[in-house]
Amino acid sequence: QFGHNTTVYEHMIKVPMAAKIPGTKPGVIKQQVGLIDLFPTLIELMDLQIEPTEFHGRSLAKLFATGEETEKADNYYYSRTNSPNAYFMMRGERFKYIHAEFKEYLFDLENDPGELNNIIDKHPALAASLRLKGLMMLAKNEKAGANIGKEADLTDEDEEELKNLNIQLRTLNVENRIW
Repeated sequence: QFGHNTTVYEHMIKVPMAAKIPGTKPGVIKQQVGLIDLFPTLIELMDLQIEPTEFHGRSLAKLFATGEETEKADNYYYSRTNSPNAYFMMRGERFKYIHAEFKEYLFDLENDPGELNNIIDKHPALAASLRLKGLMMLAKNEKAGANIGKEADLTDEDEEELKNLNIQLRTLNVENRIW
């Protein structure tokens, strides 16, 4: 697609990462990673001594060395467009939520890699959870004046709101929950 950062569909956001790490064998890693993981990875691979810093990504050094998943990634990566209309997505290994200007989408990337079938009506609890997390990250990034897609640091009020949402979601039909 012409342009950059105009949508959050796979053809725009899924970018291959190629790296040659000394002492490792060539291979393909299927685990989802994000650009936010690059800095902590480089720090570890280059054995740099830096001031104690809290990274928002995770180091992928062990993943590159062994080719094995470092942790089962049930976490979701956040990305947004340059549009002022709060157009963002939360992407996990299997599910992807998109919040567009007037519509929401939920895709099962395992069974629908082309993002053709919106299944949001089948999984409202998952969609609600990802919507809230995405909106909180959007607000945090806007407040900080940076659209860098980092994990939001939640306040006590944010944590309480998430707990309340979880309680509300548990009252929904159990078949609609995917955790």
